[in-house]
Amino acid sequence: DPGIYVITLVVTNELGCIDTATAQILVQQDLLVSAPNCFTPDGDGINEAFFPVFNGPRQLRDMELLVFDRWGEELLSLSDPAETWDGTYKGQPVQDGVYPWLLRFRTVGDTRAREVRGHVSLLR
Repeated sequence: DPGIYVITLVVTNELGCIDTATAQILVQQDLLVSAPNCFTPDGDGINEAFFPVFNGPRQLRDMELLVFDRWGEELLSLSDPAETWDGTYKGQPVQDGVYPWLLRFRTVGDTRAREVRGHVSLLR
């Protein structure tokens, strides 16, 4: 559970000498990421775009979402969590299919970016 915990380590050597060290440890709940595995950009107003969803108490510091075609060509690069993919490439609709994606992100306090990979099916 998130919170501040006091941790105490007590050690004894072979001569019976005892020493103690105490520290406070802050445990934070991690930012959770989820993404749909299918979307239908067919103009009906339902499930029109692909985007990851971030939830949790930690704040997102930066992100990069990349979407690729089946040959590994980059179709999309987004850096704003409010942006979405509408199933187009250079303004033209892409074919129905499965598209791999890579999400890199950091939260406040992270020193390194984390990566999440997946794939999304596009159906019209």
